[in-house]
Amino acid sequence: MDKMEKSASEIVEIVITKLHKIYRKLTLITLIVAVVSSLSYLATYSFLYGYYFGGEFDSSFSNLEVLTRIIPFHQKTLAFTWFILALSISLIMYALKFAMEKKLLNTFVVLLILTVFHVLMTMFFYQNINLKNNLYFLIVWIFPIILSLMILFPIIGSRTPLKSIAGGFSGVILFIFIVVFFQITPNESWIIILVNSAFFIFGLLFCLIPYSNRWNFIFFMPFSFILWTLFVKNASATDHLTLDIRLLCLLILPSFLISHLIAVRFEDRLVNPPKKPKDKSGLDFIIQELSQGIINPKSRNGFIAFILLCTLLAYVGTPRISIASAKVIRTITSISEIQTEAIIVYDPKGKQKEIKGRAVAEEDGVIYISNENWELEQIKTDQFHIHR
Repeated sequence: MDKMEKSASEIVEIVITKLHKIYRKLTLITLIVAVVSSLSYLATYSFLYGYYFGGEFDSSFSNLEVLTRIIPFHQKTLAFTWFILALSISLIMYALKFAMEKKLLNTFVVLLILTVFHVLMTMFFYQNINLKNNLYFLIVWIFPIILSLMILFPIIGSRTPLKSIAGGFSGVILFIFIVVFFQITPNESWIIILVNSAFFIFGLLFCLIPYSNRWNFIFFMPFSFILWTLFVKNASATDHLTLDIRLLCLLILPSFLISHLIAVRFEDRLVNPPKKPKDKSGLDFIIQELSQGIINPKSRNGFIAFILLCTLLAYVGTPRISIASAKVIRTITSISEIQTEAIIVYDPKGKQKEIKGRAVAEEDGVIYISNENWELEQIKTDQFHIHR
């Protein structure tokens, strides 16, 4: 009798454990789907908004303005844009995956598909197909590439948050150095694209560097550099510092010393994570990584903080990146491919009013027009027609 009760209790315990694991996986899957779905819509909507209503290349506005001026884009337009974006990101991800696994044949096949896909998209958006237009249209890959980096950053960086964040800040600092030292004045849209690209690329590259006593200081270098720079600026008698070799030495050498001392102090805590299992990939691997990060008591707090930070950055940065990318892409295609239309609007008395622009959406008698300056104009009317 005791054996039967013991075996029954063991079975119940096993069932409860299995149900708990299933519940945990379902919760994570639901959360991932919710976050990915909302960010996908945000990226697609912001891209279309920036393309048609982003204003001139040097204009800017906040995320709040984008979200408060809701444009009723047609569902087919949103779906098609999302499909093209999702397909582009998937191809980029597979190309990176096969390249890292050194599967040359699969990598070649994916690159060939990318090339064909690029040519087909060029044929879709351009009237004249030639080598020049194909090269110009390469600019559209900026957007899916940055979004691919945004997706990879929390997945890979969650294993070593210190490396990914340190690498991200190092990329931004390097970008600032290049801009200031060479006196480059990029447009705001290009700044958003380049800063985010530098952050994610260097963040991912730093994740590939193993912890070692010789190189551990580089993971603390950007933080000590930022703090030391702020200290030097506050201690300086002038408000503006001129970047030269002497100032670089003043900033870099103390930062190097401070970061080296910090690395020695925390040497015991800098442990390389175990290598990821080769039989896990895709969504299963992502769920496993998230589960392990949450379950492990040693890394739980840092892991959750890192994921929350990445999620916050994604929701704040996605509209900015989408709009900036759309405006850059528009400058390549707008002059010859997207012509303005003569939109004739009739008021209640039957009088005509002509607006030069593009009728993007219409809902409840309100026309949403992208005018000649790529700005939003809303007109309520029951009658209108378009001269192309």
